[in-house]
Amino acid sequence: MNPIEEADLLHRIRVDEKLYTPKYKQIIRSVLHEIRDGNLKVGDQLPSINAVSIEHLLSRETVVRAYNELRERGIIESRHGKGYYIKSEAIHETYNVCLLFNKLSAHKKTIYDAIVQSFGNQARIDLYVYHNDFETFKSLINRHAANYTHFIIISHFYGLNRPVSEALKQIPHDKIVILDREIKNLHASYAAVYQNFSEDLYRVLTEAGNDLRKYDRLNLVFPDSSYHPLDIKRGFTDFCEYNGFNYRVLPEFQYEALQIKEAYILMEEHDLVSLLRTAKERNLELGKDIGVISYNESPLKEFIAGGLTVVSTDFQKMGETAAEMVLEGRTDKVENPFVLIRRKSL
Repeated sequence: MNPIEEADLLHRIRVDEKLYTPKYKQIIRSVLHEIRDGNLKVGDQLPSINAVSIEHLLSRETVVRAYNELRERGIIESRHGKGYYIKSEAIHETYNVCLLFNKLSAHKKTIYDAIVQSFGNQARIDLYVYHNDFETFKSLINRHAANYTHFIIISHFYGLNRPVSEALKQIPHDKIVILDREIKNLHASYAAVYQNFSEDLYRVLTEAGNDLRKYDRLNLVFPDSSYHPLDIKRGFTDFCEYNGFNYRVLPEFQYEALQIKEAYILMEEHDLVSLLRTAKERNLELGKDIGVISYNESPLKEFIAGGLTVVSTDFQKMGETAAEMVLEGRTDKVENPFVLIRRKSL
């Protein structure tokens, strides 16, 4: 490959720093795009690993991973001492999927990984994060509405009454899958994998009733500025009032708020860390002196403080179901499983 040809192809391999899709996948996507558009044909040479690495300020390992996956898929081949060449133009991707997530977290990664695994090689998948900001969300929709066959969206924003349905009007309803929280006033044909926040929390707290009776008061730490649905707060207060529990709702966890023989349900990780630090400073034992329930499972919670009791939806299942809906052309609404995971902290 002469320098001019290599420079031209390097320009066509696009890596976007603002995109949360792993960079090695962006390289794969670029190569497949060039094949699909007829710019790369069988026998054409790809830029060297070093050239791509230098051009896009990437580690060699990132480029090697991309080329290795393309080779495993039979798209390219390596020729000893010569480099990498296009081996096949048979691309089987059918779907071009945009994931719009409100934030990055351990459980969002679980959803992402489940979606990617469920699609396999049938889809190109890009991930954008709007950080709970509606204006950023709307801007991403405006910019990409025509660029994807399907959108899988987690809709959580700071503030109330955001005109989400208006922002989504430019996308065909049968190309949308809403995750986690249903959006009001959208056309009835859109697909959803949702949580029933109020009823789910009421049910799992009922399951934990005997353990909760050990405590003099139940506390829900629910930030005033939270993007979490108010239905969670309603499920908590309904449970406490119907079952005769003394309770309070706190906007944040504070040192002086920690009381012996009380149980705490925490929505945010930073409040959980503050509580655990305070309990350690005061030599309080979780599950005996105080009770702790953390919202949303993550792999580490099984091991923190001997095991944190968790109430959580099944994020793996949510991602798998979303991918299935796209693959099967479904527009139904499915309530995602929500469970209590009992551990030492309660």
